[in-house]
Amino acid sequence: MIAATWSMSDTYLGITVAVLLVLSGFFAVAETSLVRMNKSRARSLRDQGRHGAKALVELSESPEKFLNTILLLVLICQLVSATMVGVLAGRLFGAAGLFIATVGEVVVIFVVFEAIRRTTRCNIPTPRRSPRRRSCVGS
Repeated sequence: MIAATWSMSDTYLGITVAVLLVLSGFFAVAETSLVRMNKSRARSLRDQGRHGAKALVELSESPEKFLNTILLLVLICQLVSATMVGVLAGRLFGAAGLFIATVGEVVVIFVVFEAIRRTTRCNIPTPRRSPRRRSCVGS
């Protein structure tokens, strides 16, 4: 049962939630990519003269400089979006909508932004044709 009608402020709230979820996904993928980058690969990219490789070497050698900040940004995006979804669902659908929206938000955040990126793998052959598996950038 709908407790209220959809208004323009609900549209803005929905757009804000979508933007926060995209930002959360971006920060989560960035965190995983930077943590999985090993120092020797970063140095190799720097030696090849790749754009941004110098900064990558600095980040890979001292992850404590960025890790807490990026994890905080992921947490803020996820908590604020969950709060906004709860406010929107509670206003539109009441207590049942709040419960369903909370479960849905947990599933979306866990499955899309946590589980998939941590379990996805790619088989990318190395130039030496070694059987070693390399992970995807976003996993």
